[in-house]
Amino acid sequence: MKPNNSKNNKVFNRNAVLSMLALDAPISRIELSSRSGLSKMSLTNIINEFTELGYIKEAGVDLTSTGKKKPILLELQDKCVCAIGINITRSHIEGCVCDIKGNVILTKEIDFHNNLNDELLINHLTDLISDLITSSKVKITGIGISCIGPLDLKRGRLLSPTNFYGISNLDLVVPVKTKFNLPVYLRRNNDCAILAEKFYGIARGINNVIFLGISGGVGASAIINDKLIVGANGLSCEIGHTTIDINGEKCKCGNRGCLEIYANTDRAINAVKDQFSQEKITFKDVVEAAKAGNAKCNEELEKLTKYVSIAITNLVKVYDPTLIVLGNTITGAGPEVLRAIKKEVMTHCDFSNIEYSKFKEKAPLIGAVTGVFDHKFFRNAK
Repeated sequence: MKPNNSKNNKVFNRNAVLSMLALDAPISRIELSSRSGLSKMSLTNIINEFTELGYIKEAGVDLTSTGKKKPILLELQDKCVCAIGINITRSHIEGCVCDIKGNVILTKEIDFHNNLNDELLINHLTDLISDLITSSKVKITGIGISCIGPLDLKRGRLLSPTNFYGISNLDLVVPVKTKFNLPVYLRRNNDCAILAEKFYGIARGINNVIFLGISGGVGASAIINDKLIVGANGLSCEIGHTTIDINGEKCKCGNRGCLEIYANTDRAINAVKDQFSQEKITFKDVVEAAKAGNAKCNEELEKLTKYVSIAITNLVKVYDPTLIVLGNTITGAGPEVLRAIKKEVMTHCDFSNIEYSKFKEKAPLIGAVTGVFDHKFFRNAK
């Protein structure tokens, strides 16, 4: 964080202090001054402003201090700065209200029930946001939308996702911004997920990290040298549609042998349906059956492990990350599968720093809110 005491940079300085209070509290005034480089007077003015707004509370004293007079520690009040996050999946739309400390205040969800079109999706979206605003009773600073892709991020549009009711070229941002008169930020679901892990999750303090989402599809996102990799058209890290078998099955994208065909949890579920008496089977059911000794379920998990390991190996070779975070449905596979993935990856490259997402299947949702704070506060404090 670079110091800047100019009056013309009041917003920058304010965001720098707010970010540290949100992410590093409890923290003393001395530490805030040291980290920000702000003068004592500038910092005092900002602290006084936050106090008047009701943002700050005292959190005891710094017992680690060696001086006779222990510095008072400060932290933000819960719910002082809040935003809404929305995650649009193929089966449902979910929403939450979070504060800038990462506390989830409220969550709600609407299932599509296999019935959706352009108008209905926008209605679900705006109805959910209205419900969240009314029910949470907090001031909202912005709305973040996490969505399946492909997306046109410049125009705020959902393009033509596969298996999504034929919806195509749908404007998501303008209807929301018009109705609620709030800033709206649209991002790919995996880009949101990696932001959640970077600021509030397992990747805190790590500048080179990959998020690999494994569920019914395969997607990834990368932060390299502390920068989110987006690409010229917002379509970077589409590892699910990289070819691993040129003579393989035809993918819905039109190519053959895409990684996504093989390294997805739905494939494992469909392959073992005959092993279960119930009609609806989840990935968790497959995992539990494998643990109980079902040979076919165990075989499918081993296949999934190998394909996920291929994805990780490719990402390591391309990006040279410090950490790879596995997210979405794969997190339900448990520690045994994670250990197996690490072992398999080590046969291909010298890399084993692979962990499950802190937020599991909720990472894109939490990341949608994080995207608001990142855009409005965190990014403008660097």
